Amino acid sequence: MTNEFGHMNSKGDWDEYIGKYVIIHPGMQSRSMAGKLISVHSGIATLNPFQGGNFDPDKGQIREIISQNAKLTVSPGTIIEPTTKKNLENYCEHMNKQEQQFLSQRDSQNFHPPIESP
Repeated sequence: MTNEFGHMNSKGDWDEYIGKYVIIHPGMQSRSMAGKLISVHSGIATLNPFQGGNFDPDKGQIREIISQNAKLTVSPGTIIEPTTKKNLENYCEHMNKQEQQFLSQRDSQNFHPPIESP
């Protein structure tokens, strides 16, 4: 078993999260992923649907809930965080609004990102 934000210690720890919305933090080498956990087999977690992104030239980065499988490698040190579909949808909406505000501000101010020196 795990606490609310616990490290996964064995295969059995995953069972209580199957069919529920979660955020999986696989460790320092990989980015976190969120969605509905449908299975964990041989160190691979499958989420469907999952929170992902697409890019639109006019709208920029678009966050959305995608009804496809997303797979990520997990290990005994992986941290799992319970969430809800509504929380994921709200986060997508929030990030999409922020992206639109940034693009509007950039366009209205003829904003140019700073050029980094080598």
